[in-house]
Amino acid sequence: MTGAGELGIRMMNQMIDVKRRILPDVPDKFWQDFMAEVDPDDLNRLVVPVYARHFTVAEMESMIAFYQDASWSKAGEQVTCAHRGVDDGRSSMGHGTRWTNSAKVERKWSGTRGIGAHT
Repeated sequence: MTGAGELGIRMMNQMIDVKRRILPDVPDKFWQDFMAEVDPDDLNRLVVPVYARHFTVAEMESMIAFYQDASWSKAGEQVTCAHRGVDDGRSSMGHGTRWTNSAKVERKWSGTRGIGAHT
């Protein structure tokens, strides 16, 4: 509804660009296969509890109504990420960073090489 999942995909692509430079031996097909498995709803499931800690049910229902309104389309273009700023590790930015840098990439790459963690 807020586009956080799609924003997460964009962030993931940016992080992969960085990882490609850091891990030049990893073939493009690996990154393509990895991104094919990425589910934006994984990030959404992490972010929902962040909202639940900061908003009442009535406030969230009001936000949902706003996001469903046509007004959101313009405002949504301006929003980059929920809870941006001070990151206590439990913000949506913190979750996005951990999601992007998860061991999943390392495990998947290691599995294609048949060796331990690739550094």
